[in-house]
Parts: sequence; structure tokens; C-alpha cells
Amino acid sequence: MGLMKRLALLLAGLLALVGFFMVLAPRLVSIEGVRRSLAHEIAGWSGRALTFDGTPTVAFTPYLTVTFPRVVIGSKTGQETLVVMDSLSAEIPILPLIFGGQIEPSAFDFERPVFHFAVDGDGTANWTLPRGLDATSRVARLSITDGTIGYADQRGRSIDISGVNVVLNWPGPTETASIKGSASWMGETAEFSASIGALSEFIAGRPAMLRAAITSAPLRASFNGTVQNLDGLTSSGQLSASVPSIRHLADLFGWRMKDGATLGAASIQSSAELIRGTVSLGAATVVLDGNEGEGALSLDLRTARPGLQGTLAFDALDLSAYAAAIDAAIETARATPDMPLDWPKLDQVDVDLRLSANRLLIGTRRFGRTAASAALRGGRLDIAVGEMQLYGGRLSANFSATMNDDTPSASLQGRFDQIDLGTALPDMNWTSKLDGTATATIGLSTHGASWNALVGALSGGGSLTVTQGTIGGLGLDALAAAAASGKVTTGALTNGATRFSSAKGDFTVQSTVLSVKSATINGSGYRANLSGDTPLRDPDLSMDGEVVIGDGTAVTTTPPRRVPFAINGTWQNPTLLPDFSAFLRRSDAEPATSSGIGHFTRSLFTPAR
Repeated sequence: MGLMKRLALLLAGLLALVGFFMVLAPRLVSIEGVRRSLAHEIAGWSGRALTFDGTPTVAFTPYLTVTFPRVVIGSKTGQETLVVMDSLSAEIPILPLIFGGQIEPSAFDFERPVFHFAVDGDGTANWTLPRGLDATSRVARLSITDGTIGYADQRGRSIDISGVNVVLNWPGPTETASIKGSASWMGETAEFSASIGALSEFIAGRPAMLRAAITSAPLRASFNGTVQNLDGLTSSGQLSASVPSIRHLADLFGWRMKDGATLGAASIQSSAELIRGTVSLGAATVVLDGNEGEGALSLDLRTARPGLQGTLAFDALDLSAYAAAIDAAIETARATPDMPLDWPKLDQVDVDLRLSANRLLIGTRRFGRTAASAALRGGRLDIAVGEMQLYGGRLSANFSATMNDDTPSASLQGRFDQIDLGTALPDMNWTSKLDGTATATIGLSTHGASWNALVGALSGGGSLTVTQGTIGGLGLDALAAAAASGKVTTGALTNGATRFSSAKGDFTVQSTVLSVKSATINGSGYRANLSGDTPLRDPDLSMDGEVVIGDGTAVTTTPPRRVPFAINGTWQNPTLLPDFSAFLRRSDAEPATSSGIGHFTRSLFTPAR
């Protein structure tokens, strides 16, 4: 019983002591002393004094707290206000106050603050780091409620972040500091957290542990590694990031992009290193629009236009969506041919990428190993295909385009080597019965602000060579053989095949006209010459030629027989209209006819039935 009484008395004494402190402590607080202490702390952030309007209040909530209404903190430069807030509350530890008369705030609470951070044209910031970094402050916690942060860089670019709710715990220079909160930017809300260990290590220029994460609708990212204050901020560790749409993320940063099926979901898993404003990503696994590649990347953030460099290798690279987007853009331009082109300016970022793939997919088409590079600088795009394996041969090409001024321009140079036409033409949906091995070169250039202007300025040309080929549906071989006997039948002509050893021709493109000045096909017992002009805008072909039988060939006739012909139809399904009337009038198997033109019209590429 005596023990219980003693415990009760002890408890009552403690309660009385607490009550005494609660009554006495506020009276011990000097508002001016607290203001000077706060000003000392704040000076470590801004270099300027702290002012307030109204009457401060002192209360236990549940700690001894002093609250200043309508607080204004000046900037380091003194040219503008750094922070304006509805109120600033400071927690004052009781024991140092009671026993030493020391007013040393241990926590700050900012209520609805508005921050104005800025860097002037000389690169001078209007703030400094908190004094806690040099271990002269006892502040261990800072909270912000419903804050707003504005930042303007030396180039005049600005960022405004609202709805900032943050708690920063800073227990001491040898312990782990952490921050956790949420904020809204451009209509998107993000939650974030970070922790850094042993600030004394960081201050001394030694590595300190760093963990950080952000979670939002447009971006999820995390970093686990170290940070070091050595000749500027450096860090290294593991990075993981994912976005549901690169286009949406780019829009948030002011890089306006139209809606589209490309540049959608992306992710990266990589080691990361930050040195002097450059982020290096090594052993990176990158996924973009479902394509997974591996390689290394670097991002230079030191200039107004960020620069991306890297090398990525893919097992399979599907470009179907990109090809469809290009087709859609062309169709849109063709639908309004005199309207100014709305191409992207491509001047917000510099890019230098080298890409390779074991397999390349475009729609239903499958190609072999491909190596290419893409460079984007100042709005000029350069794409070089070093090698693309396709249809038993290879393609190499260079494409350049400039779209950052009022008159976009583009040029293309390409070369096809050893292409199997028997495979290539059907794969391109041509109703082809043509085969052979083709080699071709092409060079085109154009410029203009509208589709009609681009087409009108198109110019260039190239050459085509096909060896050991066959044209199905027309038997010029039979025609040559029959020339010696003077007999020919329609069956031999229309159900056969024309074999040739070589076909060569040069062509030019000027504005909307394709011109074949001279094309020659050489076969056994015949030679064919072709020339003509045909409009590119018109799908119908219009070219003329002549087959010469027995002139300098294995089969001789006296005199050589000449068969004129015309090529009509469309590019994908051309037809041949020969005039065999001279042969048919000599034939014992066929009646004479006044005109063979049109009677034996056959598709060049469709086999006879």
C-alpha cells in the first residue's frame, strides 16, 4: 500500500511538473528571440531576413510551438521575394529553453507557401542550401502544406508545381535524411520519396547512399545507388523507369507532339551514372512500342537542347506502326495538297543513335539483319541504312530531311544489290510474273511547303539492271524462233515466257514525270528497246517500245523483224499491247488481221490461262 501511495505521489508530481512547464514555458519564450533564431536559420537558405505581419502565437500543439502569420522571406539577390506563406510554425525544444534559455527551433511547418526560385542570366541562384548541411542547425524536420513552387532558369524557361505536400526529416549530419510527399504539375499528380544517408559523408565529398522513387500516371521511376559532392553533383546506381506514353510525357515538358500509334509505352532498366550534367546508362534494357533492345545510352543535360547518344541492338525490330504513321501523314498531305505541311520541327532535342536488328518487320514483310544510324541535330534528320538484308540481296540508303523552317526539304540516295524479283515483287503486292536478279540505284531530292510543292520540286534519277530473268505471259522466245519459219500462233505467243539474259535502263524524275530515255532487254534471238514518259501522279502507264527479231542475235532474219508495242495498265499490274500483225499475215495457223494491237493484250506479270 505504501508503494502505491509513493507511485501515486510521484505521478502527481510529474503531472504537476508538466503542468508547470506548460504554464511557464510560453512565458519564457521571447517572440523577438524566436524571430531572430528563425531569421538566422532562414538566412542560411536565402541570405535575407525574415519578416511577418500580425501577432505571433505561442502554444503547445502538443509541442511548444510559435506561429508567425503572413511570413515573407527575401531572396539571396534581394531583387525579389523567395517565399511568401500564410504562416510559419516553429517547434521549440523545452529543455534547452528551461535550463539554458536557448531558443533553437527543431522543426518548421510552412502553411501554403509560394516559392520563387530563379537563376539569373549569369547563372546565379537566388537561394542557398540550408544551414543543416554544415551541422550548425538543430532543425530536424520541415513540412510544407499545400505549397507552390515556381522555378525559372537563366534562359527564361519556367516550371510551376502546385499542391506540394512534403515532410523532410533531417535528424543530423551522420544519420539518414528522408523526404516524402506529393505534388502536381501540368495537371498530373505525383508521389515521391527519397533518402540520403550520412550527410557528413556527402558534405566531405565522399559517396553517400541515395534512394529515390516517383510514382505518377505519366512516369514511374526509381533509383538506388550513391551520390557524391565531388566537382559538382555525381551519382551512380541502378535506374528503373517506365512511361505509358512518350508522347504524353514530351507534351508535359513542352515538346508538343500529335497523337499517334508510335512513341507510346517505354521502359528502361539500366545502371546509371551522373557526372557533370551527363547521364550515362550502361548495360541498358530498353523497351519501346513493344521492341526490346540492349545497349548503352547517354543524355547530356548541360545545354538548352538535350542531347541523346547511344547504341541499341534488337533481336527483332517491328517498324509496322512507324511505316503506317508515315503512310497516314502522306495521305493527310495528299488530301489537302496546297495546304502548308504540318511536319514536326524536330528541334527540341539532339539525337545520335546507332541501331541494329537481326530481324526487321514491316507489316507482313520480314527482312534480315539490318544496321542503321539516325542523327537529329538542329531540326535536321539524317538516317543511314548501312545494310539491310532483303529478298536474297541487300539495301543501303541515306535519307536526309530538314523540317525546322518554312520550306521543308528532303533527299534520298539508295542502292539495291542482288534482289530476287521473283520473291520481292509478290511480297510488295505486285501481281508479278517477273523474276530475275536486280541491282538498282536511285537518287531523289525535293523541297516545298505543301504536298504539291514537294511533288513539283521532285527531281533525280537512277538505273536498273536485271540479269537472268523471265517475263511470264508472253513468248517472245517463241516469236524469235518462229521468225525464221514465218509462222507464229497465238498460243505460242500468249502462253509462253520471255527469257532474257539482261535488262538495263536509266530513268530520270522531274516534277511529276518519270522518263525512261533508253532501256534495253537482251534475250536469245531478240532485243527489245523501251522508252517513254509517264506521269507519277497518274497510276496509268504509258510507254512505247520495239522488239527487234534477228538483228545481232542468235536467230537471224532478213531483214530483221520489228514488233512495236505499248505498255499500259498500272504500276502494280502493267500490260503489254504488241502488234503482231506482220507475223500473223505470214502465219499458216492464223488468219490475217488488219491490226493485232489489243488482240493479244496480256498482262506483263500475269500468267496466261
